[in-house]
Amino acid sequence: MYLYPIKQEAASPPIAVEYHMFELNDGGEQEEYIDDDEEEGNAPASHHWILPSRCFDGLWDSLIFDIDVKTRVKTISKKGLLIKSLAAHYIIN
Repeated sequence: MYLYPIKQEAASPPIAVEYHMFELNDGGEQEEYIDDDEEEGNAPASHHWILPSRCFDGLWDSLIFDIDVKTRVKTISKKGLLIKSLAAHYIIN
């Protein structure tokens, strides 16, 4: 066994830790109709979920894509949060 001396670097500045907590919505799928009624035979115009939904909990880790979509979405989300935290104007000329 060989022991090498460890270089001691200057102490790093304190790190700001942020926690993002959320509660899963149990509402499930909701249908929206064109005429705002649910008559028999009337097809729904759309289906939507209030996010984060319990229906999709754990699903993100099991998705498989040809390209690295997960990393790209996380990067875009982080950049968006950074821009918002800097109070930058969202219209770029």
